[in-house]
Amino acid sequence: MATVYAVVSGKGGVGKSTLAANVGAALARMGKRVCLVDMDIGLRSQDVLFGLENKVVYDVVDVLEDVCDLKQALMKTQDGIMLLPAAQTREAGAVSYSGMENLVFQLRRQFDYVLLDAPAGVGRGFQNAICAADNAILVTVPDVVSLRDAERVKGILEREGIAKPLLVLNRVTHVHMNAKAPVSVERCRDVLQMEELGAVPEDTAIGGLAAQARLPVNEKTPAGQAFERIARRLTGSAVPIVYPQKKGFFRRLFSRE
Repeated sequence: MATVYAVVSGKGGVGKSTLAANVGAALARMGKRVCLVDMDIGLRSQDVLFGLENKVVYDVVDVLEDVCDLKQALMKTQDGIMLLPAAQTREAGAVSYSGMENLVFQLRRQFDYVLLDAPAGVGRGFQNAICAADNAILVTVPDVVSLRDAERVKGILEREGIAKPLLVLNRVTHVHMNAKAPVSVERCRDVLQMEELGAVPEDTAIGGLAAQARLPVNEKTPAGQAFERIARRLTGSAVPIVYPQKKGFFRRLFSRE
């Protein structure tokens, strides 16, 4: 039976969908059966990230409305992930909580990991994703607005029954390791008080790769290695979290089980 994670963020532009795709790909490379569900109804993106936008026939809403069965809608990426794309011409209200729970029940029986890529914010699409999830991965970046929004999302997750969501800090640089930085890693920890799943260093190449539909990121790059570590931690491996120390070098700070 699969473990189901909702991948969420308080605001757009923090790299949530890119992280979901790359962590999913890393899990697939480990031999895990992975399904990535694009929950951003009306604004789907995962099909574009994997270069499959011209091959989508059915989507998650089609499955929920019995237009097709689940097998017909799932798309295999070149990285071994099974992708269930979002509907592009519908709204989040087309997905009911009961329908989502039934869908996830089907997915649990077929996969080891299910990643529900929720839309940014805390609207209906976010609620659709978390209603059937076992846990949530909250993605944020170290800036004032993102940190404030992440704190709000954490509170909502806890009220909705996800007691211990996991934190991923994205686009971290050595500057953020300085406690005197405007928004440091230390400040993020103090404000959010969450279990840390991982950190992804700033990598200017990632945006270009996503724009060119060339995901996942090469696992030999610093960002690719970070995605790999996050995936391994999800499987229960005691892998250290690595934060950037200064340009060209990294420091292992700690490993949290």
